[in-house]
Amino acid sequence: LEIAAGEGRLVGEDGREAYYSQTRLCPVCEISLPELEPRGFSFNSPYGACPFCNGLGHRTVTDEWGEVELTEDLCEACLGARLKPESLAVRVGGKSIAELSGLPVSRLAETVPGFAFTAAQEIVASRIVKEIRTRLAVMGELGLSYLHLNRTTASLSGGEAQRVRLAAQVGARLRG
Repeated sequence: LEIAAGEGRLVGEDGREAYYSQTRLCPVCEISLPELEPRGFSFNSPYGACPFCNGLGHRTVTDEWGEVELTEDLCEACLGARLKPESLAVRVGGKSIAELSGLPVSRLAETVPGFAFTAAQEIVASRIVKEIRTRLAVMGELGLSYLHLNRTTASLSGGEAQRVRLAAQVGARLRG
C-alpha cells in the first residue's frame, strides 16, 4: 500500500480479487468519501445537507421578488432524504440514516437492539446505541412512539412539538 499510493488489489490463488485502499476511494464509482463525523449526518449542517436542496428535501423556486419557496416536488438528488449521497451511503444494520429515521419511534426502538457489530465496532457503537435506546425510550414514555424522526417541525401539532422538546431535555439528562 505504501508503494502503490495507498491502494492495492490482491489476486488469490483461486483468481478472486480483493481491493484495498487507505484513501476511502470506491474502485467502482471512484467516489472518495470524507472521514465520517456526526455533522455529516445532519441536514442542518452544510457538511451533511444535500447540496441541491440545501437540506430541505424539496425543490425550490425563486419568485419575481427573489424569495425562495419550497415546491411539492421532492429534490431529484436526495429524493427528500435531505442528506448528501455520501451520508446516505453509510449503512447500519443494512439501512441508511434516512431509512432508519423513516421508521416510527416504536419500530426503531425494536430495530436498534438487533444491530450486530464486530468487536472493534462494538467499542464505539455500544455507547451510541445505548444513548439512542435511552432517547427512544423517553419518546415512547412521552407518548411519541408513533412519530417518525424524519417529520418536519412544521408538521407537528403544538402538543407534539412540546413533547419533542421535553424528550430532548429529559434525554439530555440535565441537572440542577
